[in-house]
Formats: sequence, structure tokens, C-alpha cells
Amino acid sequence: MNSTYSFSKGMEKCRKKKNMSRYKIHKETGITQAALFNYTRDNYEPGLRNLVKIADALGVSLDELVGRKPRSNAGGAND
Repeated sequence: MNSTYSFSKGMEKCRKKKNMSRYKIHKETGITQAALFNYTRDNYEPGLRNLVKIADALGVSLDELVGRKPRSNAGGAND
């Protein structure tokens, strides 16, 4: 994992791009507002289940949600 990784930055970027409030994410996912607050403050990171719920609510991929850029894979998936 690179040192520029930040779930909170990725989530906030996607959230603002989709013009969606944290409250609406809470209502769509069932994730508590307290947990969402802690995610945005980098107090802790969500588990896979909540990552998927947030990505689905925002209509983005997990890579986009966590701020991961696609890498070049010219040789194929098994390289």
C-alpha cells in the first residue's frame, strides 16, 4: 500500500462528486452516522462489507472509493 492512500479522502471526493451527504449514505447503507464520521476523520477504516455498501451507494468502484488509480497491465492479468 502506498503512503498516499487515504480512504477518507477517496470517500469524500466521491461523495462530493455525487453531491451526496453523509446522512444520505447513512440512510442508504445502514452504516451509523458515528461510523461514517469516524471514517471521514481517519479514526478507523471500514471493513469490506461497509466498503461495498458505501461504494454501491455512491455508484463507484472500490478502487475509485479508496482513491486507487488504475495501473498499467500491458502483459495481462497474470503478470
